[in-house]
Amino acid sequence: MKPTILVTTILLILTSVAVGAAIEDEPPILYYETDATAGDVFGIQQDYSIDVMDINSNNGDLWIKVSLEGEEVDSGFAKENDPYEYILEIEDEDDEDETKEYLIVKVSFIDMKDDGDDTISEILIEQFLDPERSDSDFLLLGSGTSVAQGEEKDLKNGYAITATDVDTDMTDLILKKDGNIVKTEDELEEGDVFSYTLHGNGEVNTIFMAYVDTLFEGVDSNTVILKDVALREDTGIDAGLNIEISVGDIEAGDTAIISYTLDAPASKVEVFLDGDMIDERKDVDAGTYAAITDELDASIYEVSVKAITEDGLEVEEELAFSVGNTESEEQNTTEEDAPETTDEPRGTPGFGIMISVIALISALMWKRR
Repeated sequence: MKPTILVTTILLILTSVAVGAAIEDEPPILYYETDATAGDVFGIQQDYSIDVMDINSNNGDLWIKVSLEGEEVDSGFAKENDPYEYILEIEDEDDEDETKEYLIVKVSFIDMKDDGDDTISEILIEQFLDPERSDSDFLLLGSGTSVAQGEEKDLKNGYAITATDVDTDMTDLILKKDGNIVKTEDELEEGDVFSYTLHGNGEVNTIFMAYVDTLFEGVDSNTVILKDVALREDTGIDAGLNIEISVGDIEAGDTAIISYTLDAPASKVEVFLDGDMIDERKDVDAGTYAAITDELDASIYEVSVKAITEDGLEVEEELAFSVGNTESEEQNTTEEDAPETTDEPRGTPGFGIMISVIALISALMWKRR
């Protein structure tokens, strides 16, 4: 090989390695493991979507199409040890003859399953920021944080993270929202990603993501160092779960039957009356359910039904209702509050006076005889 060709080849290799490394070093905005079948469509972030056009029934290889706002931008294949990548080329603002490359979507084949009816491929979807589109929803926490073993570290938006069983080889991480566990991951090693996603608004939404950077085993405590920590607000994400509440007419001294209907499954449902939990169910199917209160006094009450979807998103519905008096209490209240009266019509003599008059007339008539 000629020296010029050799040098050129080496430069090309080094350039491609450098570009790949730069792309891979960018933190993802989505890290999502899932099962895929032919025809599945995954709405992801920044208005992108991934269509699984077909799956090879022999080895699980996937034919992938990537679209932006419904328009196809690329297609290709995800195979074992050969992931599909969509790389966006953007013209360099400083040099029109040069372009910059950005890895936007990466789909990796993990394993193949066969349930007898469909060929199922287990895949990993990674998405990176498109620099030409808005990124204001991501990276709300900053670059990194640390969590000591057993510590429950508050993040933002009601989320907290806990690290357990920390040593130099691996750790377990637990993510909570308002005290409820929404994601656990066991035996995470350095370099692994801990990610929590929600399905809503027709797409997969990243809520929390972090790389396990360092597992430190100290004298007093063991600590997990996380880097590229991202936390996105979950407000405004439609979980696809609606709750309807109804309460019938109730008199004082009665119990109330609170009826609520879910139009989709939930992993947990809690019912509260004036802030106190009166009922709890787990693994709840879509349908109508009832919670019964204790005997209630005449007053106005507020009931709230809180459901946690199977994806961990919290949905809450509230309803105020009043408890009236019983008929006997209403009657007693009326009698106590009303002014004293008699059964005699106004403007007419009393019954006793009428008897006296009749007796007097009878006596006079007797004397005349």
